[in-house]
Amino acid sequence: MDIVERLKAERRYHGIGALDAVLVDAAAEIACLRAERAWRGIDSAPRDMRSIWVWANSSVAIAFWGPYAMAWLDATGIGALDPQPILWQPLPTPPAPEAE
Repeated sequence: MDIVERLKAERRYHGIGALDAVLVDAAAEIACLRAERAWRGIDSAPRDMRSIWVWANSSVAIAFWGPYAMAWLDATGIGALDPQPILWQPLPTPPAPEAE
């Protein structure tokens, strides 16, 4: 059960007072999510050809490290980014496939 469902369930079954512990957990989860979504220095970016968000020259792009080019490449893999990015963050998790 995710934190939003826990908040709704606690309030529904136990009243407002029971929310204290859940709110502490919610605050911790929010802090964790904010840390995951923070921009990081490019030196800490994965270099395993995984696509990531990058920040370069006042713009955001999807890129990956090209081990043969020894540079950050645009999402097409055709060209190196110029200038090279200075910040990065992971792409969001894709949605789960819909049940048929």
